[in-house]
Amino acid sequence: MSPLGAISIRPYSESDFAAVCAIHDRARPYELTGSADPRAFRPMVEEAEEEEFFASKTLVAWLYVDPDHHRRGIGSMLLGEALKHCGSQAWVNTMDGNAAAISLYRKAGFELVKSFPSDCDGYPCTCVRLALTSSRMRDPAARREI
Repeated sequence: MSPLGAISIRPYSESDFAAVCAIHDRARPYELTGSADPRAFRPMVEEAEEEEFFASKTLVAWLYVDPDHHRRGIGSMLLGEALKHCGSQAWVNTMDGNAAAISLYRKAGFELVKSFPSDCDGYPCTCVRLALTSSRMRDPAARREI
């Protein structure tokens, strides 16, 4: 059992949106630290559509973990559950300064595939792609099919 008690991971429902927004908005500044200008922060309610949130399969608790609950294994649990759904083709993009996320993904078997310049709401940053060794996205030239 985790220090928080039993944690239930379940599919997202529309009624979770306010809580997801609140957690995103508390956690996103940590993700930007060391990666992009803090002014690149946009609240979840503003970026959900653009970031394909509503088109994606989301689990609650989410890979954005409330900062009050960091370093308690929740991210690892969520990633493990997400990998059950993604399978061997799993891959992620994250900011290169997000050491905690990169460490989490590497522990799960992801390897760094490429680093590339990007833009975070008008502020330059560098992103990295990590992929499982079985993922076609291991090819640095591969693109996501939409």
